[in-house]
Amino acid sequence: MGESMRIGISIDGQWQQMTGVQHYTDSLLQALYACNSEHDISAVAPSLNSPHLLEYYARDGRFAWRNHPRARIDAMGSDLRLAAKPPFAGNPVLQVVADQVDARLLRPWKVLSARFRMGVGSRRYDLLHMPSAGVRLCRTRHNTCTIYDLTTRLFPAAHDAHNIGIWEQLFAYCKRYCSRILAISESTKRDIIEHLGIAADRIDVTPLAPRVGTGRIEDADQRRALLLPFDLADTPFVLYAGTLESRKNLDRLVEAFALAVGEARLPDHKLVLTGKSWNQYDQDLRLLGRELGLGERVITTGYVRHDEMNALMSACDAFAYISNYEGFGLPPLEAMVCGAPVIVSNTSSLPEVVGEAGIQVSPSDAREVAAALHRLLTDPEENARRRALCVEHAKQFTWERTAALTLRSYEAAVA
Repeated sequence: MGESMRIGISIDGQWQQMTGVQHYTDSLLQALYACNSEHDISAVAPSLNSPHLLEYYARDGRFAWRNHPRARIDAMGSDLRLAAKPPFAGNPVLQVVADQVDARLLRPWKVLSARFRMGVGSRRYDLLHMPSAGVRLCRTRHNTCTIYDLTTRLFPAAHDAHNIGIWEQLFAYCKRYCSRILAISESTKRDIIEHLGIAADRIDVTPLAPRVGTGRIEDADQRRALLLPFDLADTPFVLYAGTLESRKNLDRLVEAFALAVGEARLPDHKLVLTGKSWNQYDQDLRLLGRELGLGERVITTGYVRHDEMNALMSACDAFAYISNYEGFGLPPLEAMVCGAPVIVSNTSSLPEVVGEAGIQVSPSDAREVAAALHRLLTDPEENARRRALCVEHAKQFTWERTAALTLRSYEAAVA
């Protein structure tokens, strides 16, 4: 495309704990700003009625893209609260009155004005990109969105009705309004074609890349300090990272770990499962470990900060991710960047991510998974060979490449 576009990328939904979709949006914006494109790109917050709120949420370096000199922010409006304006602001007595007025009288007006401002504000853009479900789905002349996976369609039992509903809204928005759709893997593209009935020529594959700041921690003292809170500084372990839910096939992983360490007589190894747990699944996994004779060797940590995750991935003897289905599978890629040898399922998108560098296994066969674990935990030469292969393979996944493919899709959308 010969002329520049005004592109808006929604950052609604970025205000909570930074997880997969939030990191995608953050990393993509940073890469787009860094690539020196001729296009005018703005981070758009349709549901925020105040630029001041956006600045509040962006505090403490929360967003990697925020301080880039080309970064633009559009909150699509100004603050309507009386309590935020003079003479009320700064006057405690008047502010109490203004808060009451805001709460009782302005709320309906704020809802209506927000819809109006979003409708008007979205027209400023040649293209709008919606990277997340559950946000205000604005429209302009050309629209695009990102679909990560179809778990709500393929594994509805793993989701509540609300979550299924917001993704169905996004799927309907994609079919009706989007010129192009971004899929994060060829596997997800196939699922979109099959289950949403969207033509292949409307779908562009833009693979993910490791989160900003992902990397191997070489310094042994630094790594040890980060591992101490988990009581893993002097303990060999196998690692999993991601949400703890049934779709991730973690009961099979616990079973395979028990088989592997029993056969190899590895009395010191632990299985470390990091990530948020759904429906007390973490308790079920620890109980299963005890029933299989592992005692307290199945460790669940809850949510782990990024620097701690780098340390865990750098220190583990193997990284195992035998999920039944993934739209991409970012944790195995990040583990490879940190130098971990990886074992993944031979299904959905995971073979795309790890290639020949990782060991691919059937997620339904605990003995096959156990054999792969046994090989990495007992053969130092094979372990070191796989580590080197994984580090080299991971180099092809960069946000610069993702940004270039995304821009190409934007340009195709308005062509």
